[in-house]
Amino acid sequence: MPRFMIEAAAACDARFPGTHASGFGHLGDGNVHFHVRAAPGTDHSHWYAEDAPVVTRFVGDLVVAAGGSISAEHGIGQMKRDELERLSSPARMAALRAIKSALDPLGILNPGKLVTLARPLGAP
Repeated sequence: MPRFMIEAAAACDARFPGTHASGFGHLGDGNVHFHVRAAPGTDHSHWYAEDAPVVTRFVGDLVVAAGGSISAEHGIGQMKRDELERLSSPARMAALRAIKSALDPLGILNPGKLVTLARPLGAP
């Protein structure tokens, strides 16, 4: 884990000059939040619309190359949902959707935050 954080931060710095990468949380259980922030003075609306998706994809590829995975104990959220789908096997995504559908058949509990569903039951 420490080597990944050091090497991934260096890779992000090299690929995206001026950004700042850091890891935090969950180290004791073999998990970490790896966060890349925009360079000081960056237009944040442009960063989140244009740059952040590219950085996120780059970091996701580093994670998978290191044998890691994308996960979250509280839901993946909207910003990383597409990365979860891109980096997970179809079987994993099918299992997540089945669990979500079983627990939330109407799709009303935090809709769209963990996985996208084809359509909530009863929706047109």
